Amino acid sequence: MSRGATVLIEGPCIFELLNDNAIRMHRGRIAAQVPERAIQFTVKTPTAQIVDLGTEFGVDVKASGHTVAAVFDGRVRLAEAIESSDQTPQTVELTQGKQTHVDTTGRLAPTIAPIATNHTFIRTLRESTETPTIEGPVEFHRLPLHDLRRNVIEDSMVAILYKEATGIALPQQLGEAIVGPGEYKASEIIGADGVVDAGTRVDSYIIHFDAERWQGELSRVDATVTFTRPIVAVIAQAPHLAATDAYFANDNTVYPQGDEENKGRGLADTGATGFDSVTLHPDGKTLSFRFHDSNQDQIRVLIASD
Repeated sequence: MSRGATVLIEGPCIFELLNDNAIRMHRGRIAAQVPERAIQFTVKTPTAQIVDLGTEFGVDVKASGHTVAAVFDGRVRLAEAIESSDQTPQTVELTQGKQTHVDTTGRLAPTIAPIATNHTFIRTLRESTETPTIEGPVEFHRLPLHDLRRNVIEDSMVAILYKEATGIALPQQLGEAIVGPGEYKASEIIGADGVVDAGTRVDSYIIHFDAERWQGELSRVDATVTFTRPIVAVIAQAPHLAATDAYFANDNTVYPQGDEENKGRGLADTGATGFDSVTLHPDGKTLSFRFHDSNQDQIRVLIASD
């Protein structure tokens, strides 16, 4: 925008420019970064009006008019879009890390919530080109999980994938990692001989699956993830996950501590029910996995950093 606001628009999106500091969205999703000179940048939707108060924020508008506003930094004012002069629209000020919505009838939600970890806003062009391609029951979360301990974040239907850390130079040689193409079963990865040199720069992703129990039955997830850059290594054993937490730990996440909390984090052999496995494909960027939840299943995937 000519006043300085930068707006990243995800297709499909229907919108129109109203002036040099305002747009109208009919449907779609945007993320806006607004410098001080463009404060009061405004987004109008069929049910809401969002006014920037100095911030970075996202707006998601469904075809029904349902509007979600989420603030990544700073604050915005969200108001109902009421045209009648004899009605006063409800308004709310949203601050960093918060989101709320206006429903299809134009009513402002009564509560403000933290931004969901599985929010779908793409905030930068780089982020738009780095989203992994997923086949199967996996949710990609753009924010880290708040807790990786067993029985805290449970879902019997899907695994969760998120980026944990970016641009980490390994402080020392990483051993006993999965590094080459092939299928690796839980019973076969103990003593894996893959090595990654100290100083190698990587981005770290976590794949997490911790199922709720249904009448004592185990849940299973089979999925494939293709990253945008080569996979350097996969860490899939509980002791090595615990040891490398110190390299990659995200400040917003609680990690398991001690032998008991770390027990079962990696791949596991579930006996007659089946085995966990990871397969690295020959293209070097694709990983398939099969998780049977017996405790919890987690792996750390390291990909080449820019």
